[in-house]
Amino acid sequence: MRDGQPLYFVMEVSKTVGANDVMRPNRRAEIGRQAGLRAVAAIAGEDRLPEGAELAAEEGVLVITDGTMRTSSR
Repeated sequence: MRDGQPLYFVMEVSKTVGANDVMRPNRRAEIGRQAGLRAVAAIAGEDRLPEGAELAAEEGVLVITDGTMRTSSR
């Protein structure tokens, strides 16, 4: 969207991306959205656990592992 409104990325960084690592930025981004901000949750790490990848896909959280970005829609 190019409407001139800022977009905020709420980022968590962890060595290995697990379910808890996904939930932290997701909760923070939700607080931002409730305050009227455009906020996107993201998690970055060297590797990801299957449960982290699955939860990120379910929740629409951006995942960056080993320099590669993976997106999924809600």
